Amino acid sequence: MVDVASGGIGVDAAVDLARRALLATGSSTELRGEMTDLAGDHVAWVLVGEKYFLRNSSYASLTVLVSGDARASRVQALASGASDGIINVGFGTVASFEGDFERQLAELGYS
Repeated sequence: MVDVASGGIGVDAAVDLARRALLATGSSTELRGEMTDLAGDHVAWVLVGEKYFLRNSSYASLTVLVSGDARASRVQALASGASDGIINVGFGTVASFEGDFERQLAELGYS
């Protein structure tokens, strides 16, 4: 699981960075959908991405929650899926997807 908070980046900028970081995790990554909810000053965005992993011929999904207000934000992400076959082997794809996303987010300046 990825869990990063920033006191200097508002939620709108954080959503933009999260989208860019997700799509930068690989050429086979797609943004499959997003939704938002507003409660007073607090905004929550959910982004769902999907990436194909050749190593086990399967897709993994990454669900990203971006929450906060105009002054501060938090990005959390959880990968799932990507296991294949009778013994449900994922060959590290879930950890790889989360790690790639977290690295991309840091490279874009979210920390």
